[in-house]
Amino acid sequence: MADKFEKVLAGFFSEANTVCGSEGLYQSIFYHHARGEFRQNQIRREESSEGGKIDFILEDTDRTIAVELKAGANGHRNSLANMKEVESKGKGLQHDLAKLRSLERRQSKRVESWLVCLDLAALGVAFSKSDLEKYSRLSNVQETRFAYLSQQNDEYQTWIAGQRKVRKLNAPHHAKQIDRQLLESKALWSDFFAEVALDRGGPECSHVGLFYHVLRRTGLHHKQAASEVFFNCTRYGTRQYYIPDFAIFDERFSGHFQLYGNNLRTIENDQYKLPALLSVLEFKGGAAFRAKSISKRKEEIVSDVEKLVQQIKPRIETSLSFQERDKNVANPKFTMVVTDDDPRLQPCIESLRVKNVGIADIRWAGDS
Repeated sequence: MADKFEKVLAGFFSEANTVCGSEGLYQSIFYHHARGEFRQNQIRREESSEGGKIDFILEDTDRTIAVELKAGANGHRNSLANMKEVESKGKGLQHDLAKLRSLERRQSKRVESWLVCLDLAALGVAFSKSDLEKYSRLSNVQETRFAYLSQQNDEYQTWIAGQRKVRKLNAPHHAKQIDRQLLESKALWSDFFAEVALDRGGPECSHVGLFYHVLRRTGLHHKQAASEVFFNCTRYGTRQYYIPDFAIFDERFSGHFQLYGNNLRTIENDQYKLPALLSVLEFKGGAAFRAKSISKRKEEIVSDVEKLVQQIKPRIETSLSFQERDKNVANPKFTMVVTDDDPRLQPCIESLRVKNVGIADIRWAGDS
């Protein structure tokens, strides 16, 4: 019988192999597969440790599994390439290993530490064979397990106590036609806010991950939704991007959510994203947000709604790529999601709904 974490890793790599996006996307995919083996209350995000935060903590019966995930496009660059560049400054792999070791000193249970790395073929493979030998050895010497996949391959590798193993990826699932009224579903929002209520102490990224997980449970394909999707809109040739918290696309989409290109120039790929775009969402909530004064929280909610309807929405809708959409497909929905259920927010929420009726939806945890 396969180990629970091995199942999570296999599921994650098999889907991560076929999409290109930000680190937030890969964290969402990882969380979705972790929920297949662990309960919600067994998973923590952004756990504090000496020197920073650890991406995932999975609490099993007899062990604590700590995971640092290195994957994603940083702008239009492979994050693994960035990691190599900052290694000499103490901000690369050694920094992550130190964070994992500091956690071990605070745990009563056995800690199983993992460094999980994904190389993005579209943005240039960063790790050579010698890099893999170097980083897997450094990890194992410091009692951290190492896992790696290059999107050019159909198998992933793990190194545990100096022993390398190669495993085949799972067969990909086929996309099904999406229900374009998905975000109108009362059941969807009820399920999502019920999950959020159990994660009141979690960060905002945890709530975005929960939303991704709830969407995937409805049958949404992993190539159709992502967090932190980069859009250039009408500003090609510049480094000014528009990055909504979340976006959903139809079944025609290829799963390439990130920018094409390299570190020398910006290359358009809105031409592939905008014709298939169904929904854009902004999120506001999480423990850090709840710690602010009520006036500051209201101010930030209003600011995010204005960003959504006055910056992102008009630039998307005036882009030439957007005009290439199927004329029979409705325009994308723009939605603000507030996961803070503080009743003192209600006047602000209701005012925003009146002001933006027909322009953007406001979904609030306090309604449930």
